[in-house]
Amino acid sequence: MAPVLQVSALARAGHGESRDIVVDIRNGDTVPILILPNLVRLRIEGARAEYVPRPGPPVDPWQGALQLAPDAEARLRFADASDKSCVWRLPPGDYRIVAVYEVPRDLLPASAIAGPGRLWRGRIDSPSAAMTVVQAR
Repeated sequence: MAPVLQVSALARAGHGESRDIVVDIRNGDTVPILILPNLVRLRIEGARAEYVPRPGPPVDPWQGALQLAPDAEARLRFADASDKSCVWRLPPGDYRIVAVYEVPRDLLPASAIAGPGRLWRGRIDSPSAAMTVVQAR
């Protein structure tokens, strides 16, 4: 069974205010699974949303790996709508936010991890959350 993603954000945020986004990942399986938080990305849709890639080397997908027991949950916080690969610029407007967790089938395990829980592979998208960014007064 695939992990379950849920995304949440402020329904209304002032332009320039914090726009932190929270993603909860729950293990809906009956056995422990290994989760790679660095592979969770945000997809933000809206007429004025701007995706700005982060400079520098790629992020290690295995860094921060978590083993989740059955029905256990992990919470990831994306400060100001930024994930490990980019910063989202959100000027005033309406947005739909989706968390995407994708583990490639050909991802090799890190040599430092011995006997990890079962690594779930595939792609899942969370249900969307709405956010409206308003002009600051």
